[in-house]
Amino acid sequence: MKRIALLFAMFALLSGCSSMSPEQCQTANWYRVGYQDGRSGNNPNILYEYIKDCREAGVTPNHVEWQDGFDKGTILYCSPDNGYTVGVE
Repeated sequence: MKRIALLFAMFALLSGCSSMSPEQCQTANWYRVGYQDGRSGNNPNILYEYIKDCREAGVTPNHVEWQDGFDKGTILYCSPDNGYTVGVE
């Protein structure tokens, strides 16, 4: 049982990892990035990864646009139909 819990925890940590290249940071549509994150069920803390990644490129992610997109995407992710689909998978 402990192995299953450890495996699940490792998977959750790895699936939350994301990075953006300097080029992606410079051309990002932050609303769209947030929307995709919300639609995919990503943890909202992923924004901090973007901040860290984009700092190296001299870019500050637009938190307001990202949050607006994330909120809209999360509505779709949390829909009953998607909940069923994710549950079946």
